[in-house]
Amino acid sequence: MPWGFLFGNVIVSCLFAGVVLDMCRRRPARKSDRKATVPAGVQKSCLGLSKTQKRKNSACDIFLLGKEKETHFAHNRSGIEFPGNGIPLPGNGIPFPGNSIPQRRDGMTEFAEERRAAILSMLERNSSVQVAEVADALGVSRVTARADLDALARDGKLRRTHGGAVSLSRTLTVSIQDLRVNVNVEAKRAIARVAATFVQPGQSVLVDTGTTGLELVRALGERGEVTIVTADLTIADYVDRSMPSAEVVLLGGALRKGHRYTSGAVAVSALSMLRPDVAFVCPTAFAPGRGFMTGYEGMAELKRAFLACAGMTCVLMDASKVGAHGLFFFGDVGDADIIVMEKDPEGAVAGCLGDVSTRLVLAGE
Repeated sequence: MPWGFLFGNVIVSCLFAGVVLDMCRRRPARKSDRKATVPAGVQKSCLGLSKTQKRKNSACDIFLLGKEKETHFAHNRSGIEFPGNGIPLPGNGIPFPGNSIPQRRDGMTEFAEERRAAILSMLERNSSVQVAEVADALGVSRVTARADLDALARDGKLRRTHGGAVSLSRTLTVSIQDLRVNVNVEAKRAIARVAATFVQPGQSVLVDTGTTGLELVRALGERGEVTIVTADLTIADYVDRSMPSAEVVLLGGALRKGHRYTSGAVAVSALSMLRPDVAFVCPTAFAPGRGFMTGYEGMAELKRAFLACAGMTCVLMDASKVGAHGLFFFGDVGDADIIVMEKDPEGAVAGCLGDVSTRLVLAGE
């Protein structure tokens, strides 16, 4: 065999062996051969975790330096703590289950709760509120005010009425108060402000039942020390709670349930022993050509006594009373010294005065 042929085979074999060795050196290491590069503080916590959880652990260990620290992936400022790393993020330290979404407190919800707490405070002071009153006091729209009142009513914290609400803890039930407490309220308040000017500090005042009478008592809060005579339990309760300088004389009699006032022979008898300085009488209706009317026989008897018991008699009624329904007559325009209204529709009351000395005062003018 030629020596050249043998020498060529040896060279080829060496080249082939070199190629195989080079390939072995460049072969990628198997997963089992790779060494973990997880930091020692995190290595133990990563045992038994899925790939997703391990990524979260790594993300939680990355912090940005600055005024606030944030995670690279979570980008969270709520103090959420991911399981496994044991490192709470800046904030309130609220635990966060693995895959749930953090719940943030809605700022609008906080504002709504503050508004509704303010409404309840208003009801604690005044027993009733109007939508317009709430909107002005809180600086919101009437739509928002109505929504807040509706929400509080659903929660059982107040009772909604036409145009407003009443307190459940201090519910007013004057002449079916839930239906009338916010009806023509601006007119009633204007009438009450004018009527209060007829009262001097230290005088005794007879106040009839009804929402207009209640507004008058509120207006009298600025008149100093007065004595209020009434058959109305709600008015007496208001004076007791809100007018520490005033005294109350409560007439007895039979209680009319659902209306919170007394009437009947006992109330009339008690009134016969008194002579208040000023009597304020509030009719249910005024019938042109007839006079003042009410819808309850027992109250008609008491109102008739109201007109005749005081040094000065003042009738208070808003324009809606003109032509309203009232079955029982109890007095004529000549039985009053002063009639106070916010307006006289079509001169209905003025036309009935004739030659009588009764003075008609319009609060709206």
